[in-house]
Amino acid sequence: RSYLAIYLLFFPEYGRELEKDLCGDTSGYFRRLMVSLMAAGRETEDWECDKERARKDAKTFFEAGEARWGTEEAELNQILCLRSRYHLLEVFHQFKEMSGKTIEESIQNECSGSLQEGFLAIVQSIKDTPGFFAQRIHKCVEGLGTSDSHLIRIIVTRSEIDMEEIEHAYKAKYGKSLADEIESECGGDYKRMLLACIKLDD
Repeated sequence: RSYLAIYLLFFPEYGRELEKDLCGDTSGYFRRLMVSLMAAGRETEDWECDKERARKDAKTFFEAGEARWGTEEAELNQILCLRSRYHLLEVFHQFKEMSGKTIEESIQNECSGSLQEGFLAIVQSIKDTPGFFAQRIHKCVEGLGTSDSHLIRIIVTRSEIDMEEIEHAYKAKYGKSLADEIESECGGDYKRMLLACIKLDD
């Protein structure tokens, strides 16, 4: 798991514990969200989704947000950070059937700030992982200048996982190939390295 790999490599590289750094730089429910993600406690994938369990989680999500004043972020945190991808997809479906709203609409209504951004990022990555990273890459290169560190991190970490799917998602969403985008926005050895990572699947 990438979260666990980051956690294990952080201390040898920086001489500090990742969890302590996160706790020092964040607060409240957003801190809980970050620590939960770094704990890498998400359930393993199961192609056979337990629909009754998913319905119960959708109901918990509904009751924690839509059905009463205020939101119990801890319950939403537990569901979003611990359940498997296929289970969560069924939860999102059941939630919409139950509430008439998408899970994103509920999060936007019930949460705010960094916590809202964190929850939405999890939902988007669960629903469409290649599309999520295509959007993140586009944010790195749009406008003036390029966010080099973020662009490198995304492309290098996804190069042997799903870069081909990310390329397809990028072209479908933005009408330009990822390779062409990098050609126009980057230069030198930096550009050649990124292009090599993109073409690992070729």
